[in-house]
Amino acid sequence: MKEVEECMDDYISFSIQGLIEYECEKPDIPQELRVTRATSRTIDISWSPPYSGNSRLLKYILTYEEIGESRNEISGGKIPHSNVKQVTILPSEITWSIEKLTPNTKHSIKISAVNVLGESESSNPVEVATEEEGVFY
Repeated sequence: MKEVEECMDDYISFSIQGLIEYECEKPDIPQELRVTRATSRTIDISWSPPYSGNSRLLKYILTYEEIGESRNEISGGKIPHSNVKQVTILPSEITWSIEKLTPNTKHSIKISAVNVLGESESSNPVEVATEEEGVFY
């Protein structure tokens, strides 16, 4: 019942006579996730807010990881690796900088939205590579 009350409190701040049917649901997927800039150690992204599900958005969850293969020093072969990280972002934000990344590395990035009823599905992942760092002699 608390979830319904919180849902209702977010949007009904006036009184009217009669019966109101008001349905809250999980938010939709954030839209238009895109890379706005990529350097050797930073990726800047932006997105459009989703339909809130008739309840205030509480946060976004940004998930990113390095994708690809790394060298196995002992055998000399390649092994898949995954380094998944999550960041919680305020609902008022629609841009973010992912920092302290490894140069010349491919990353997969996705985002979801959360309201009082739960988390949306994640956006389709966006893949982007950080640039190589310059070599100075």
